[in-house]
Amino acid sequence: MFVALVYLPPRGREVRMRERFLHALAELEGQIRDMGNRVALAVRDALWSLERNEPIFARQVIANDNVIDDLRYQIETNALSVITHQQPMARDLRVVSMFLELASELERIGDYAEGIAELVIRCIELPQLAQPPQIKTMALKAQAMLRDALDALHNRDPQAAERLELSDDEIDGLYRETLAWTFATMRSQPDHVERAMYYLWIAHNLERIADRTINIGERTSFIATGIIDKHRLRKEEADKA
Repeated sequence: MFVALVYLPPRGREVRMRERFLHALAELEGQIRDMGNRVALAVRDALWSLERNEPIFARQVIANDNVIDDLRYQIETNALSVITHQQPMARDLRVVSMFLELASELERIGDYAEGIAELVIRCIELPQLAQPPQIKTMALKAQAMLRDALDALHNRDPQAAERLELSDDEIDGLYRETLAWTFATMRSQPDHVERAMYYLWIAHNLERIADRTINIGERTSFIATGIIDKHRLRKEEADKA
């Protein structure tokens, strides 16, 4: 019995390899989108619990954080597999490497949501104290920034980082106001020191969520243009220090 062998010329093999790479890249981007949606949901549920002083959703956020962590691991594994087996060209390698960083940024935002959820549960066990009004505004702005960043990633919008910077400046100002409120409350209402401090920590987590959304915008800009904002990169390194 004879088996006919089909010869693929070099050009044909390149086309098939390219098709496999694009398929793997699409799957990777789908995982990033799924992770982004789960992280956005975690942030929303944590802030819902905060606003209503209700622990049910807060506990769900904490319980589901492992799912987000697992998604990051899957994305890293798949991205490294693409790099190893598909040997992408420079532009394609840029996209894959940014997906790795995006997964890290999203995982950190999920951690901040989990942190807010844990603080909500602690607050519920303490005497009542009205939240500083800045927190609600920060929460709305941080969620809007996250939605904008995820939409920008989907649309390859290179201008998102600049928009997000403007919102981040507003959140930074609100955080400073919350800091002043905390010190004033601790002086005037010493029985509420612990809960006032928890509110400050919640505000800090919201401020960090906003910073991470800018990082997502920067990675998106790099995917779209191949240009790194060196000023922003230096700021990121300073924030990590």
